[in-house]
Amino acid sequence: MRPKLGKLAGDYHWGEAAFDEEEIVMHAKPEWLPREYKDWNALLTAAVRKAMHDGHAPADVAAWTYGSWHVVDIEHPLAGFLPMIGRIAGTGPQPQSGDGTTVKQVGRTLGPSQRFTMDWSNIDGSTENIVLGESGNPLSPYFRDQWNDWYNGTTFALPFTPSAVAAQTKHTLHLLP
Repeated sequence: MRPKLGKLAGDYHWGEAAFDEEEIVMHAKPEWLPREYKDWNALLTAAVRKAMHDGHAPADVAAWTYGSWHVVDIEHPLAGFLPMIGRIAGTGPQPQSGDGTTVKQVGRTLGPSQRFTMDWSNIDGSTENIVLGESGNPLSPYFRDQWNDWYNGTTFALPFTPSAVAAQTKHTLHLLP
């Protein structure tokens, strides 16, 4: 947009920018090109070179790893108040295979808090997992007990019927008044 809007191009934002930019490149007349480019391929080549330079990307694209640019970093809710908790309870940056525009919606600060599938024809065939697991207490043996499943995109059985729950039960917690 810079050739048409000058310095104002940096202030111009719109919700579907990627789609609009693609439409301009695919269908716009040559007069939309900046003067220094003979065609759209030359402009796109220069844009890729600039992005690689500005982003400090390795010139050898074979060395690129998607996960190094797309990470998730889970922090304990109390990490901001108790730094010690943050050091022992967070995951730190972890490479991911998705981002905010993929089926696996994951980003540095976003992602599903639970994965759950329900099979109404076989309710005991349902599956789930929670990001870090059953407990938010870093000292609990159940803290992070589901992290590996969540991180790797796997789930496990979530029984519903009394007989299936009884068959899967390993521990029972009784709360008394």
